[in-house]
Amino acid sequence: MQVNAVAINQLTFAWPGPGTWRLSIEKLQIRRGEQVFIKGPSGSGKSTLLSILAGITAVRDGEVWVGNHPLHRLSASQRDHLRANSIGFVFQQLNLIPYLNLLDNVLLPVHFAGHSLHDYKTRAAELLGRLDIAQDLFHRPASQLSVGQQQRVAIARALIGKPALLIADEPTSALDADNRDAFLKLLLEQSKAVQTTVLFVSHDDALKQHFPRVLSMQTDQGNVTTCL
Repeated sequence: MQVNAVAINQLTFAWPGPGTWRLSIEKLQIRRGEQVFIKGPSGSGKSTLLSILAGITAVRDGEVWVGNHPLHRLSASQRDHLRANSIGFVFQQLNLIPYLNLLDNVLLPVHFAGHSLHDYKTRAAELLGRLDIAQDLFHRPASQLSVGQQQRVAIARALIGKPALLIADEPTSALDADNRDAFLKLLLEQSKAVQTTVLFVSHDDALKQHFPRVLSMQTDQGNVTTCL
């Protein structure tokens, strides 16, 4: 039996304060190892959904599971622990530390998770090698890398702990078509190699061709967003 990487049941969420927008997902299941493209216009709730799945935003109404972990029942510190150990991230701005070298940037999630860096250095080098980063670059500051090299380091950092779930939030929005497609190819290939589930969010419909499954965030006239 294939285990779900994400399972949502009867979720409703609205930010506090004035406004009528509401996120409503009756049922959503994403299987382990799936690569899913989540599309929708600005303001449709894509980032809110990611924040909930990452355990950053707490859920009060409904059930949200990441693997066997019930986010709706976990404390903030328990969600922090889950995020550090089981979820990888690729951000729009990549968020590399410019003065740290490549290896140290890749090992950052390991450090924050409280694991021994020594145990992961070999894996970091292997990941960078698979991403065509030469060994003589490993100890250079990230600020000295090309944009393409920085993207590869960001992929390695996201996958260093073999996370169950990888969340990518608009990471290709500043790239031209060739660099965008090359980045996506590397990200999906390396995620598949370690059976990491990928949730890739973008407003760019052209990217959905790279993904076996597409989810659409749609807001109705009542300002309620659902995920189809």
